[in-house]
Amino acid sequence: MFSFDILQSGLVILVLLLAGEILSRRFRGVFPSILVAGILFLATVWAGILPKDLVESSGLTSLTILCITFMLTTMGASIRLKELAADWRVVALAALTLVCQTAMMLLVIWMIYDWNTAIGTIPGGSPVAFMIQEHARALGHDDIVVLATLVMCVRSLVASPIVSVLLRKESRRLLDSHDESLYGDGELPVIAGGSAGGASGSGPKKGGGSFGFSEMGSVYKALLLLYAISWCANRLQMLTGVPQYVLCFVLGVLLAEAGILPRDILNRTKSSGFLNFIMMTIVMMGFRDATPEMFRDLLIPLIVVMAVNVGSICIFGALFGKLLGFSVPMGMAIGFNIMIGFPLNLIISEDIIGYAITDERDRQMLMTHIATKMIIGGLTSTTCLATLIGSVLVTFMV
Repeated sequence: MFSFDILQSGLVILVLLLAGEILSRRFRGVFPSILVAGILFLATVWAGILPKDLVESSGLTSLTILCITFMLTTMGASIRLKELAADWRVVALAALTLVCQTAMMLLVIWMIYDWNTAIGTIPGGSPVAFMIQEHARALGHDDIVVLATLVMCVRSLVASPIVSVLLRKESRRLLDSHDESLYGDGELPVIAGGSAGGASGSGPKKGGGSFGFSEMGSVYKALLLLYAISWCANRLQMLTGVPQYVLCFVLGVLLAEAGILPRDILNRTKSSGFLNFIMMTIVMMGFRDATPEMFRDLLIPLIVVMAVNVGSICIFGALFGKLLGFSVPMGMAIGFNIMIGFPLNLIISEDIIGYAITDERDRQMLMTHIATKMIIGGLTSTTCLATLIGSVLVTFMV
């Protein structure tokens, strides 16, 4: 009766997510709902109440790749090329911040500890952490394996509240500016949405209706199209070596501009709520590997690594952000993508925007000027550059 089978595990995960949402609202969105849910999950695992493999038992992990590819394709479809070209500053800011942050991490950690430890703590997403673990394990550096795991587990815990505060300030600044140019030409983009509520998708959007969708059968056509794009991205990755997640985003942009992919494609599948549930579950799973022993043995190195991470991002994000025309909060928030990545950057953006305003026009404006920039920044730093830089640096581990 109390075994954690697929139904009971899913039920418990939803209870944790709901509790996180309720508590997050009590804190007025300062702490993202997924962060609160992750902490609750971690605490109950440590207390022996819940099993460590709760997420795996739910069966949802098998849909991880599908969920991420669908969401990134939808995010790409929501962006028009003219808007993407206008966001070249986001790409430049994310790249400059990452390069300088990586150099700072290598220098400071190498001076305090050693070269292997410095490489073991370089910024990046899960692929970078997995590469570090693989090389460190092959060389017999078990301490580096544990440290890389701990850094991977803790960085979102540290960065999420900071990003929440920064995005709250930025959303308030944009709303208080009363700048009508922020709302564009009146045609609001459809952002891949979740908890904050996406656009309803009523009526065809420009560049999104020529695929021949009719009301009857549109769900299957939309799902077929998303599956086909995910499959193409996966096969292109095999041929080119470019990460399939980047390719999904790029294909989403190009196919939407060509009129093949509707900009409200996710709403047409009628599955955005369930996909958002899976996305939140994927993020929560990242908390499972942290243990009290890991915190105790590597607490001091972890504090140093997190301090250098946060300090360098604040310095370089603010500096390059000002040079490129961003506000200080937005410049730093884009830089912090390297610590939170996708989909957490989208979840935090939606949480903050959902709590900040109720007017749909204002919400879409903030999604365009905050959520979209966060996604582009995350793709630039975490998905693309960090993986490339990490694949080179780990070869220098001795």
